[in-house]
Amino acid sequence: MRKHSASPNSRLGAKAALLLAGLTAALMLPATALASERFSIERAGEPAGQTVVFIPGLGTPGEVWTDTARAIPHAHSRLVTLAGFGGSPATGAPADRLLEAVSADLAAWLEGEGIENAVLVGHSLGAQIALQAAAAAPGRVAGVLVVDSAPFFPGLMNPGADPGQAAAFGPVMRAQMESATDEAFTAMTAQGLPVQAASSEAQARVLAWAEASDRAVFAQAAAEALSGDFRPGLDGVAAPVRVLVAHSAITPVPAEALLTMFEAQYAGLQRVDITLVSDSRHFIMLDQPAAFEAELRAFLEVVQ
Repeated sequence: MRKHSASPNSRLGAKAALLLAGLTAALMLPATALASERFSIERAGEPAGQTVVFIPGLGTPGEVWTDTARAIPHAHSRLVTLAGFGGSPATGAPADRLLEAVSADLAAWLEGEGIENAVLVGHSLGAQIALQAAAAAPGRVAGVLVVDSAPFFPGLMNPGADPGQAAAFGPVMRAQMESATDEAFTAMTAQGLPVQAASSEAQARVLAWAEASDRAVFAQAAAEALSGDFRPGLDGVAAPVRVLVAHSAITPVPAEALLTMFEAQYAGLQRVDITLVSDSRHFIMLDQPAAFEAELRAFLEVVQ
C-alpha cells in the first residue's frame, strides 16, 4: 500500500500543528545506560508510557532524536547511540557482522528488560537494525517506523544490482574509509551532505557527527549498510511497518518511480505501507520535523 504525504503545508502539517499545540515539553531523563557493549541508551519522556526506541543512522548519536522525543512526551522514548558513533567511545574493534550483532543485542535487550509492544524507529542504517531486531524478537515489537532506508541500498542505485557483487565491494569500501586521512575523510563526507539535509545547520551537524565517530566502527558500519542485502530477513518481521521515503527537488527520479523502487525493496514484508515525505532529504526528522512527528504520532496510534 502506498500513500503520498506532502510538505508541512499539507494535512500532515496541519495535524502536527494541532497536536503540538496541546503538548507540553518532554521531560528528558538524564540517565544513560550501557545496554550492551555495542550501544548505550538515553531515556526521555514518561516512564509509564508506550516504549519507543529510536535508532539513528550512520555515525549519528541518539541526540538526533531529541526534538522528536520532546514531541511525544507521553511515550517512554529510548534514544540509542551505537558505540563509536558521533563521539561516543568505541568499546573495541567492531564485529565482522556489526549490524547483525547490534540487532541481536537490541533484541536481547528488549527481552531482558521485559519490554512489550515497543515501537522501533530507525533512520537509514538504524532501520536495517530495527527490522532485524523486530524479526528476532517478534513478541516484543508492536511496529517499526522506517525513516528513508532500504534493505538493499545498491538496488536503489541500480535495480539490477547483484547482491554478491555488492557484498564483495563492502571490504573495499571499508578499507578506503579506514585508510583515508582525516582531511580526505572530511572531504569525502562533505560531498554527500547536500543529499543528507537541506539546511546548512543540519549539514554541519551531520558532518560533525561523522568526524567525531570512531573511524573503524564508522567504516565497518558503512560498508555493511551500503553493500549488504537484508531483504531475506524481512519475512520474519510480523509487526506492521511504515516506511517514510524522502523526496525533494534534487532527487534524481520522480516521486512515483521512487515509490515503486521502495515497494520492490519491501515486498518481503507481511504488513507495510510506504509514505512519501515531500521537500525532504535523507534526514527527514531534521528537514521536515512537523511532518515527521505527525507521521510518528499517527503510527503510534495505529499500533498501540
